[in-house]
Amino acid sequence: MLKYKIHLASCYLIIPIVFLLFPSFPTLLSAGGEQIVFFLEIITIIVLGILRVYRVQVESSGVLIYVSFFFYSIIFSLLCDIYKGTACFRDYFELIKPFAFLIFFLFYRNSNIKTTEIENMTFKALKIVFSILIVYCILEFLFPDPVRNFSYLIYKRESVPILENKAIGSFGQTYQFAFILLLPISYVYIRFLKQPSILRFLVFAAFFFVLLLTQSRSMYFAFAACLFICLLLPFLYSSVQSTLRILLLVVVVACLVTVVFISYEEVLRDTFTYAFSGIESMASGSNNSVNTRATQLDWALENNLFMIIGSGIGKEEMILESFYSLYYYRYGILGIALFIFLSLYTSLLSYKIAKNEANNNAMFYYALFVFYLITPMAIVSSCHQDTPKISLIFYGLIGLVHRKSGELRIEK
Repeated sequence: MLKYKIHLASCYLIIPIVFLLFPSFPTLLSAGGEQIVFFLEIITIIVLGILRVYRVQVESSGVLIYVSFFFYSIIFSLLCDIYKGTACFRDYFELIKPFAFLIFFLFYRNSNIKTTEIENMTFKALKIVFSILIVYCILEFLFPDPVRNFSYLIYKRESVPILENKAIGSFGQTYQFAFILLLPISYVYIRFLKQPSILRFLVFAAFFFVLLLTQSRSMYFAFAACLFICLLLPFLYSSVQSTLRILLLVVVVACLVTVVFISYEEVLRDTFTYAFSGIESMASGSNNSVNTRATQLDWALENNLFMIIGSGIGKEEMILESFYSLYYYRYGILGIALFIFLSLYTSLLSYKIAKNEANNNAMFYYALFVFYLITPMAIVSSCHQDTPKISLIFYGLIGLVHRKSGELRIEK
């Protein structure tokens, strides 16, 4: 029985690796590739539930209320679309999402595997995945043609070409990759501040470079927020010596970045043309992406007739990209408030857990604290957390945090 449980614990290593790197073959399967990945995730985790890797019952009434609201709200939105005559086949796919996110949450929250094993396996899985993706993106930058052809085969539609020097990793869109990168980059940055070394600086520099390669302007601002919040973590300043060391590190790194930018400004502009032009147009108030999302938000505000709950799914009316326009139209003000509460509450629990942990575990939970804290800001540009690949780990880690928090309360 012990060997069997240890074997099942490897699910928490294998599943994140497989599905975060899973090919969606977008050219071959058109837009259906991600949906196939989504259903494979759901089927896999349901099978594991049947094998009793986790308990299917929901123990918290709060979870039931949360999921029930989103399920009934999306049904109401679908009925609104049917009444208006704007319903399409893709709308029905949205019905499965609340249950899928609940399954991902339960897979980590109600597991029969020991929490320490889940933590270790999950941490290893994320370490392997992001190590592969960082190397992959650097190779794509150095040898664009062969690697990019591979990306077009398994991850990206050729009909929507990858812009020069833009990294997408194993995701269909570059800003999805940039969003999930905020988690490991927070971790490696915190670790570098706490235990500085040349190797840790190089690891952080590699993550920073790949984040730059995503050329996601909104994630640049979210990344800046990450760096600032990480610097405010009290556990880093355990002594006068550590405080002075961190201040020195920040000054040295800031000076290094400034020198590199001034010395190689022209090269950087040529390399990151999309990002530079986008930031400059945002500063002048004429950015197309910002204007498009503002237009979408205005449309959602005008067309949601009920405000508190949703008024339609909208896939046949307006492609809503920003979390705030999409959730407002589909789930209303209450839907936005519930999701933001979940994100910030998970962030708070992560912080409390981190204070009771030691070494790598503490830094991992501090990174989760930062990641979920900035999520409401990071999803302004797009609803990243609801995408098939990201939702597995996003809601799964929420489940792990709530599980760990519950165990700490019992211990006290």
